[in-house]
Amino acid sequence: MDPAVTGPYLYMNEQEVAVVQTEEVIYQIENGLAVMTLRERYDNLSGAYIKMIFDGVDLHTFISILDDDTKLEQVEQLGVRYRLLDKVEAISWHRKGLYCTYPEHHIGRNEGTAYLRRCNSDMLKDEYGVKPEWCWEQDMANYFLFEDNSKGITNDFRTRRNHIQDYTVHFVDGSNLCVTPINSHLGAFVEYDTINEKLIPHLQIALGDYYPKLAWGNYCGEPLDIPQENTLDFKLVLCNL
Repeated sequence: MDPAVTGPYLYMNEQEVAVVQTEEVIYQIENGLAVMTLRERYDNLSGAYIKMIFDGVDLHTFISILDDDTKLEQVEQLGVRYRLLDKVEAISWHRKGLYCTYPEHHIGRNEGTAYLRRCNSDMLKDEYGVKPEWCWEQDMANYFLFEDNSKGITNDFRTRRNHIQDYTVHFVDGSNLCVTPINSHLGAFVEYDTINEKLIPHLQIALGDYYPKLAWGNYCGEPLDIPQENTLDFKLVLCNL
């Protein structure tokens, strides 16, 4: 069976960092659980200590950033990515929002399901300068914010959900990939990147909620303080295969 997911791949400040060295790889059984630990070094001179525990259902993942040489101190974004090798249909989530109640289809709502494509997108296309019949969150084209014209993905789907309690990717074959934080306050979203002229979805799991590109005179959060905020920990489960 071909893998549905590959990763994790570390990224900082919107850039995936390349592994230049893997060391201290250890596989063992602890209390009946499969445990793997390793250290990675990256092309930006930073490193990470990774521990994964498989309990037969969930893959518990702990990633701590090591900053012995680079003295990063603060970073704008820190997280991991997983390449999704199956076609994605939708995402769903539960999160701890700023407010208890949001409008029904608001992108900031505390729970919901967002579809990759608008249900009537084959018949009703997004047209520049034409007022659509649907709400903004169902737009699949943006002629101002994104040079790639949104890649035909709804605004609702592409929104990053912060402070998640769980975040699930739903594939077209009926399988699901679910991430659940253990202790960290994490955000999650699915982003499409062009690789070898093909759009490939990536599940991104991130620490913090800092958006410097959206400042424009507004409060946009604070950068992460390394090493105080340097650990991502979460459970990952792929089910319904």
